[in-house]
Amino acid sequence: MSLRGGRWWLIGLVLLLAMAIPLQASLDATAAGTPDNLERSGFSPQRSLLNFLGGVRQFGAYELYIKTDQIHDTYYGDLAREGELVPYYRIITWLDPHYTGAYYEAAAIIYFQGRADEAIDYAREGVRNNPDSADLHYSLGDLYMAEGRYEEAIPLFEQALQEEPHESSPLLTLHALEVAYEKTGRIQEAIAACGEAIQLLQSYLGQEGLTPEDIQNINAGIQDFMERIERLSQQASAQASPT
Repeated sequence: MSLRGGRWWLIGLVLLLAMAIPLQASLDATAAGTPDNLERSGFSPQRSLLNFLGGVRQFGAYELYIKTDQIHDTYYGDLAREGELVPYYRIITWLDPHYTGAYYEAAAIIYFQGRADEAIDYAREGVRNNPDSADLHYSLGDLYMAEGRYEEAIPLFEQALQEEPHESSPLLTLHALEVAYEKTGRIQEAIAACGEAIQLLQSYLGQEGLTPEDIQNINAGIQDFMERIERLSQQASAQASPT
């Protein structure tokens, strides 16, 4: 079933979830301590229904994400058609604000549609709702980098390295961090980021099942970061030399 074909299913889901709003309001308005044998017994029909609707939201987000992601693979590279998917990603993150993949993918699509401010705002929303997501910290930092906002990107990349990534890679984050440090004149920190990247690549060499091509690519990456360190060191020396 295509996204268009599932439109009535989606409308029905949204209407069902909308039913939870007045129910939640009536539940929240109940005075604390109001005699209620059901509440005292540990069972509340209202709360049970809300929990059920919460499960429906998560299931709906999952189903819609699977369908949207499949179509995204088909549309990939076609900016006009990819843009059609953004409203669906927004519905996914409304249904489940912790669906990090939807934020990650939609922010990039929105940015490449030429709507930088909207993409940044959406990525910020994702970080607020998922403060432990390495991917969303990297995504927002990458958008700032694309806009030349290096100072704002740095703490996001630093935080991304503290979390467990799913889509983004620590190596990619270290490279971005090194560039941001250099752009802001923090040369020694850029050198340190390169050193961490080399250590990470060296750890990859200990993995089983590597092909000769894998090993060649890893060694090429190590060499690239070593050359970066040499260039940055020369830059640091030039800055330290009296004029």
